[in-house]
Amino acid sequence: MAGEAGLVPIEIRLRANVLTTIEAVFEEGPASFLSPLRYCRVDGVAKGYRHGHRGRQRTGRYSTETMQVPRARIENQDGEMMEWRSKVLPR
Repeated sequence: MAGEAGLVPIEIRLRANVLTTIEAVFEEGPASFLSPLRYCRVDGVAKGYRHGHRGRQRTGRYSTETMQVPRARIENQDGEMMEWRSKVLPR
């Protein structure tokens, strides 16, 4: 009753659920940085913007999985726009 690469169906479903959870955690990174807190006043100038997702491969114990990591452009201290990088998933 083994599925792909010798994994049983429960393992395949668990891996899919874990991957979905990891992607949800990555979505919180730029969302929390770019959106102001509910109780904060904003001066109308955005710090940056989201622009899609990028596929990143992560090699685990049994296989390599591709996860979708959000992309964002942020304004640095000098006023220049730069790519936001997650510190959780190093390059």
